[in-house]
Amino acid sequence: MPKRAPTPPHLDNDADYYTVYQPYPLNFDWDIHTDVLKHVRWIAACVGIESFQAFHYKPKAPSMVIAEIKKEKENAYAKARFLGEHRWNEILRRPTLEERERVTQVFPCSHNNNRSVVKDGWHRIAVNDDWFKGWSVNQDFVEPYPSTHHCVPPNEDRTNKPLCRPLPTIYKPPPPPPAKPVVGSATWVNAKTNTGPSTGPVLQGTGRRGRGGINISTRISGTNPKAPPSLSQEASSGNPLAVVSRGPAPARPPGLPANPWNKVPATSGVMQTGSGTSFNNATQEDSLDKQVARISLTENREVDVYTLGDGLDDEDPVVAMFVPRYETEAAVSPGDGTSGENLWSAVDDTSAASVPLCPLHGRPNCKPGICKAADRQRKLEQAEQRRRGAEQARASNRGAGRGRGRRGRGGHGRGGSASNNQSSSFDPWS
Repeated sequence: MPKRAPTPPHLDNDADYYTVYQPYPLNFDWDIHTDVLKHVRWIAACVGIESFQAFHYKPKAPSMVIAEIKKEKENAYAKARFLGEHRWNEILRRPTLEERERVTQVFPCSHNNNRSVVKDGWHRIAVNDDWFKGWSVNQDFVEPYPSTHHCVPPNEDRTNKPLCRPLPTIYKPPPPPPAKPVVGSATWVNAKTNTGPSTGPVLQGTGRRGRGGINISTRISGTNPKAPPSLSQEASSGNPLAVVSRGPAPARPPGLPANPWNKVPATSGVMQTGSGTSFNNATQEDSLDKQVARISLTENREVDVYTLGDGLDDEDPVVAMFVPRYETEAAVSPGDGTSGENLWSAVDDTSAASVPLCPLHGRPNCKPGICKAADRQRKLEQAEQRRRGAEQARASNRGAGRGRGRRGRGGHGRGGSASNNQSSSFDPWS
């Protein structure tokens, strides 16, 4: 078996660990020496060359780096300057167009010692002093280093250990919440009235009308400014029953009515002329409530007849004259029983039996087990039924002994007919 890797030496717990999210430079690669120099010089420009000890990288976490900073009491100012959001357009002297929109966020790390960082799979790279020879801070970064901004931890991968902790309020207090608008000011009024996006304009004239609604012009004189020119001319022609066309009519043979099932003849109030149709007995108000359909009778003549009215005009008086007699008169034969006698009167109809009322409460649904009066009335009715049954049994047993003995043709003995003639009266209490 291969031997286990030797345990790394335990370092003194004299350092603080910080998680650097999206570190500088852009697309940082720890295998490239130029990127490593830019990265360590950026951290050294912020916290100092003496305080920066090492940084840790992990291949499975390319957008994060753990920085190891020396723990010193007098390094509190550097710690407050390192935590937070570093905006590249503020810290770099000559940022490119792509670098101006970039930021780097630094948070306290969840690991607090070197052993836990190494066991989690992070590789440590110690800072070499030769990386800072001949270099000064003001070559690449703004001096003094600008202060950072408050930020919240990013959304990390839930399958891994979280590395970023929230910023301590001692070093980076959150910004104050925005002030509420003064009551009565214009901003407050706009916030109260602006409840959401307004709905579209309500179309007028389309309420209480179905999908196939028809517009009927009720203007007698003048023109409608909102109507098309063809509709305005027809409405101003003086015809109060002007029909508004909804589109081109379907092609049909000449002489075929618009609706062949509405065979309505012309009434006495409609007079057919050569030029048009005149209404004698119809008032203007009644005519406005009706709809007119134009039926082509021949190729050269047209007549306007009523197709829809208030319900009474839809009945055809001509059709009513030819109703067969068998539809209006009952077909009764003189030989049948027309006297109205009931041929089934002998049958006892138990379905129509009335339920007795309670003598105390006057209700038909009193339970005998609860109401004593109903129980007493039920017992009296049962006794009366038994008495009637006994009388019928005695009347039927009077002729039972005549014939050929006890079990003669007339019955099954003295007690046989009583069992066969028991009363099957309806018990309303059961």
